[in-house]
Amino acid sequence: MTTSKGNERTPQFDHVLFAGKKLSELTAAFETAGLDSTYGGEHDTAPTHNAVIGFHDGSYIELLSTVDIDTHDPERGHFIQNDAGPCGWALVVDDFDQVLTTDELETWGPIKMSRETPQGTVARWELAGYKSDVRGEVLPFFIKDITPRQNRITPTESVGETELSGVETVVIGTNSLDETAELFESVLSFSSPQHEVNANDGIELVRYPRDSVILAEPTTDDSWLTDRLKQFGDGLAAALLGTTDFNTSVTQLSVQNESSWFGQQISWLTLNEYTGRIGIMK
Repeated sequence: MTTSKGNERTPQFDHVLFAGKKLSELTAAFETAGLDSTYGGEHDTAPTHNAVIGFHDGSYIELLSTVDIDTHDPERGHFIQNDAGPCGWALVVDDFDQVLTTDELETWGPIKMSRETPQGTVARWELAGYKSDVRGEVLPFFIKDITPRQNRITPTESVGETELSGVETVVIGTNSLDETAELFESVLSFSSPQHEVNANDGIELVRYPRDSVILAEPTTDDSWLTDRLKQFGDGLAAALLGTTDFNTSVTQLSVQNESSWFGQQISWLTLNEYTGRIGIMK
């Protein structure tokens, strides 16, 4: 993925957040689907802990929940308590000033965070982004490592050497495709959108292929995205993983339902407990 100002390029996706009431249930759901995770530890400035599924391109899925089920996380409590699944996405940068360059929106951060793994490794980083109700809900937030990146994430043993390459595309659900497209184009300088009305999924799509982002608005009341937006509003609704061998991936993973977006086949992981989706894209 790139976000661009002139000819500047930022690194690939850092991670997507996938939230639920219990971390044990999150890890079990992904394990059943064929993706094992590694416990990451507790966060120092939030009542949350995580498990991670790290891919060999450096990106990862962060499974997020509160340490105590009765504790409310002020940042993402609504997503956690209602098993939302996808609820935020981050890009890794070296310099926040290179990406937070617009005067159209207020910014937040940098905020310092850390966690210690069960092995005793301490990871420290900073976060920053554009102000909204939830960090990374629609627009990405940005992360800059203080300690070496491998302190925070390394490829998970069960997937790091497989055909799965990592987080390749994010899908932003929206109630207004035109307004959200304008937001991405004005704030992140996205350009050259492609458009598709997908009758099978009941979704209208706008894709920015250079930036690996798809915007999606439901066109029918019975679309899975319609219910998702009613409960959680605009924001990250799905993430698509890349693979070097699609047939192997869909054979080894538990998938259900298929889609074809912009001529590319997608198989969705079986994660029925959660309203958002993770897919494998051919």
